[in-house]
Parts: sequence; C-alpha cells; structure tokens
Amino acid sequence: MAIEISKYKTTAVAPSRKEGKGLSSILNKEIKLFGKRFGDKQKEKFYGEMTTLVNAGVDIRTALELLEEGHLKKEETRILKSIREDIIKGKSFLQSLADSGYFSTYEVFSIKIGEESGKIIDIVKELSVYFNKRIALKRQMTGIFTYPVFLIIVSVGILYFMLNNVVPMFADVFKKFGKELPSFTQKIMALSEWTQHYFGYIFLVVGAGTGFLYTQRRKAWFRKSWAWSVVRIPLFGKLIKKVYLARFCQSMNLLISARTPLTEALGLVEKMIDFYPLETALAEIQKDITKGMSLHQSMQKFPVFEKRLVSLIKVAEEVNELDSMFGKLSSQYNTEVEHQTAITGKLMEPILILVIGTLVGFILVAMYQPMFEMNNLME
Repeated sequence: MAIEISKYKTTAVAPSRKEGKGLSSILNKEIKLFGKRFGDKQKEKFYGEMTTLVNAGVDIRTALELLEEGHLKKEETRILKSIREDIIKGKSFLQSLADSGYFSTYEVFSIKIGEESGKIIDIVKELSVYFNKRIALKRQMTGIFTYPVFLIIVSVGILYFMLNNVVPMFADVFKKFGKELPSFTQKIMALSEWTQHYFGYIFLVVGAGTGFLYTQRRKAWFRKSWAWSVVRIPLFGKLIKKVYLARFCQSMNLLISARTPLTEALGLVEKMIDFYPLETALAEIQKDITKGMSLHQSMQKFPVFEKRLVSLIKVAEEVNELDSMFGKLSSQYNTEVEHQTAITGKLMEPILILVIGTLVGFILVAMYQPMFEMNNLME
C-alpha cells in the first residue's frame, strides 16, 4: 500500500536541500544539539539504546523513560519526555516522533513502515546504523578538507608577512645602492607595494563576495554551479561524488528493505541528499518510473551515476534483489571513500608543502639575487 508522505509534519531537522549549505552541503554538516536541535550523534545514541532496550523485552514507553533518566542534557531530556508523554496520552510511537518536530520525514516514514510490517526493532536498529555511517562520512569529509584549508590559510599568512615586512626591508636596502634591480625582483617589489596599499580592499571584496554567496547558497543557480565546480576539483571531485553515492545507496537500502515503494523511496532520498546533480536526477527518475521505465534505464541517462553502479542495479532488478544490492554498493562505496581519503591526505601534505616552499623560495631568490650581484661587483 502506498503511503502519503505529505501528511507528515516537516521537521526542525529538515531532511532536504533546506539543510544544505554550499561547501558545507558537500560536507553535509552535522546539526548539533543546540537550543532545540536533536542532532545526528544524539539520534544514533537514541536509536541504538532503543534497540537494546526493546530487544531486552522493555516496552517503548518504559524504554523512553529509562533513556530520559540517562540523559544529562536538559534539552535531550525534554525531547524524550515529550515523546513519552505523547505515548501515554494514546499516540503511537510514530506519531509521537512526528509531532515532536525533531525527526525527519525519512525517519518517520521508516518507523511507519516498521510498525506496519511488525519489524519496528529492525528499523530502529537500521536507523542507528544509518546515523553511525552518516556521522562517519561527515568525519571523513571534514578530515579531507581540514588539513588543506589549514595549510592554505598558513600559506596566505606567510606570503602576506613576507610581502609586507620582508620585501619592504630589502627594498630600503636596495634604494641605498641606487643600482637597477633585476626584472624579477622589481615585479616582486611592485607586488609588495600593491598588497600594502590594497590588501584591505582585497579583504573587503573577499568578505563581501563570501557574504553574497552565503545568501545565495539555497538558490538553484548557485547550487548547480557549486556542484559543477566541486566535482571537477582534482583529487577531491571524484571522492566527493562517491560520498554522496554512498549515502544514496545506504538510504535506498534502508527504505527498500522496509518495503517502501520505489518511487516513494526515491522521493525521500531526493529530499535528504543535498547534492544538486543527484537531486535533479532522482526527481527525473521518479517521473520515468511512473511512466513504466525501469530504474537502471532511467539512471543511465544521468552521468552522476557510475556505469558500474547502473550495471549492478540492472542485475539486481532482474533478480528482484534491489535492497541487498544497494546494501552491498553502500559498503563498497564506503570502503572506497575510506581508501581514497587516506590516499588524498597523504598526497595533499607534500603537494601543499611544495607549493608553499616554492612561493617562499621565489620571493627569497628575488630579494637575494641583487645582493649576490652587488657582492660580485664589489669583488
């Protein structure tokens, strides 16, 4: 039986592109528990503990009471208490979660399927695994970008210091000799003077540009342009794409295993995946399937899906094993992401250090070359 998704309340932790934000969309930034937020770490813990207690024979209401007593943070305790009180008033576990406003449509829909199929424990366990993997992916992406960003900031700081302090010091020395300087040295000194006069303006322009892009981060043109640019970044592009494909396969595995209709599963995943090429592809795939096209036939129209992925989905459709295939693909992509993350980290360190050393070396050579020439003339 098809289930109407629209009747469920849109939650505070929106599962769709509304929770996306530029680069932090590619990172899929974790929503932390702050104020009225119930984040991924809290959900992983919540579903994991619920699974343990319910498996031990504890009813849901008592399990919530035990969880409530075990949470030290007031906001977590308040959320759990409100869910438990709703159940006492006669609401189902599903409706209590939906009405709390802290659980996504994806979670509510999964719980509904679990209640209807009598597999609520399995679904809650799968949700715990889902959030565990989601957190792991975020940490991997954070690890990928943290070191390069740090080195880039350090590089800019070093260059600014040298151009605004070291180069002017040499310039004063050169003026005393009154000799014509090499062309390379003159260019470095001109760049130094330019940065001294205009660095403040550069900072303002960069700040204004960043602010403008931040305000446009929800707009389709920005999300499309950003995704197009990101996937073309050397080393990072393919890795970022695989991160989202891993999340797509993981989500599809959970929903199809819960016997969710294919079109509705695709609709839910579309709302969760904050990656423009994948979102637009899923929206079109849903339309194709309603017209009678198979999943793999529609998927092969979009370059965001790798040929290997499409081929395996085709096989899975022929043997009616989509859920297990998505599970295997999710594991494969997660393994590939971990492997490529480690390799990328090892490659980025020497590359960035080499770049920094080269830039600093150019400046030092430009400053010392005239001094060497003057010393040779004096000899």
